[in-house]
Amino acid sequence: MEGLIGQGVEWFTDGSGSVIGTFAQDKTRQDWGYMILKRDGRGEYGAYNIRRGLQNDGTARIEVLLAMEASEREHRQRVAADLPQFVCGS
Repeated sequence: MEGLIGQGVEWFTDGSGSVIGTFAQDKTRQDWGYMILKRDGRGEYGAYNIRRGLQNDGTARIEVLLAMEASEREHRQRVAADLPQFVCGS
């Protein structure tokens, strides 16, 4: 991770541990970035979303949390779309 966005400052996870987010400062580029990792069907984590070029740690913290929330919302929508649709009649 350090080679992609810099040295991690803070980590976040969803309730299930299937999504991990971190933000970091890149001291070489003098900016901030974040990375979101998602667990696949085999239980292994892979990079899902990477962003660099943010101005400060506050922006990076907010952006990673918003991106994690969007990822969760997308997952819930996908699960809901896979559920069978029932029609109630009278």
